[in-house]
Amino acid sequence: MVEIAELLQDCIQSHNVYRIGGEEFLIVLKGHSATQAFDFAESIRKSVENAVFRTYQQNIKITVSIGIAQLKKGQTFREFLRTADKNLYSAKNKGRNLVHYGSMSITEAI
Repeated sequence: MVEIAELLQDCIQSHNVYRIGGEEFLIVLKGHSATQAFDFAESIRKSVENAVFRTYQQNIKITVSIGIAQLKKGQTFREFLRTADKNLYSAKNKGRNLVHYGSMSITEAI
């Protein structure tokens, strides 16, 4: 997990990466449109997909699924996280290794 956190830090050049669960991270973006957030998440997905992680026995490659949510006025942080989590699981259910934000998915962005 440390290597993933370091890769995310390199991708965003900021300290807005938070580990919120065993294998789940939250990245907070301010002032980004939905399209910009989607493109940013897709660049992270590609970076992780192309990275090689070293273990004691072998080198491994991993992928990530990413769910995006936008914090809306009047929405609680818990509701915001629930939406992000819903989009994350949607990305996983659509085949993994993709970004999902409401009706946007990686296949639509290409």
